[in-house]
Amino acid sequence: MSDRNDVHEELPFFSEHEFDTEKAKDSRRTTLRLMRYLLRQRWKLLLVMISILVSSLFEIFAPKVLGTAINEISEGIKNAAVSGAAFHVSIRTMGTVLFTLLALYLLQSVFSFI
Repeated sequence: MSDRNDVHEELPFFSEHEFDTEKAKDSRRTTLRLMRYLLRQRWKLLLVMISILVSSLFEIFAPKVLGTAINEISEGIKNAAVSGAAFHVSIRTMGTVLFTLLALYLLQSVFSFI
């Protein structure tokens, strides 16, 4: 097993003390101080958590809408094969699916940005 000096020899762009870290002298007090600071920011943290949740929900819901589009196309192909008629899909249904997907992806990106 290599020691710490070997790492510095392999990576000459790091200084010798680059990997040294200082431990907290009183971790309990440091944690309490951090918690007090975070509590002052609770509304911002709540906004971030809600944004993450909403963004994730939009991201999860998008494949379900895509599944609807795929089912619609599949049904159109089956109907065309059975009846011998030309393949067609309802433009109204596909337009609704496309606009729903557009809205979902736009909203997901907005909530991801926040």
